[in-house]
Amino acid sequence: MTFVLSLGIALISAIVGLILKAQSRPSAGPGKYWWHNGKREDFVFWSDWVVAGAVAAISFVLKETLAGNHFEAMKFIPTLFILVCVPLFVPSLLGALLYDPAGALRPGYRRILGANAIGLAILVGLVFGGAHVG
Repeated sequence: MTFVLSLGIALISAIVGLILKAQSRPSAGPGKYWWHNGKREDFVFWSDWVVAGAVAAISFVLKETLAGNHFEAMKFIPTLFILVCVPLFVPSLLGALLYDPAGALRPGYRRILGANAIGLAILVGLVFGGAHVG
C-alpha cells in the first residue's frame, strides 16, 4: 500500500507540475494549446518528488508523535539518514548528470529518466520509512 501511495504522490505531483509549468508560459501561437509550450526541462521531477517524500515522512512521524504513540528510534534512523544525506549530496550529483558546465540541460531524455528514477526511489524510501515508524 505504501508503494502505491508513493506512486500516487509522484504521478499527481508530476501531472499538476506539468500543467502549471505549461500554463504559466505565454501562448505558443494561434491554434496552439497550452501543452504545446512544454520543454524537456519540464520533465525533471526528481526534486519535486524528494520534497514530497520528505514532507510525507515528517508528516507521518509528527502524526505518531502528536497522537502520543511511541516508536523505536531505530526504525526512523534510515529515514533520518535519507533526510540528511539527500540534500547534501543528491543535488550535486544529479546536477552533474543533467546539466553541462554552462548550465544547459544535456541532450536526450535518458538522463532525465535516470534522475527521475533516483528521485522516485528516494520518494518511495521516505514514504515507506515514515509510514512504518509507528
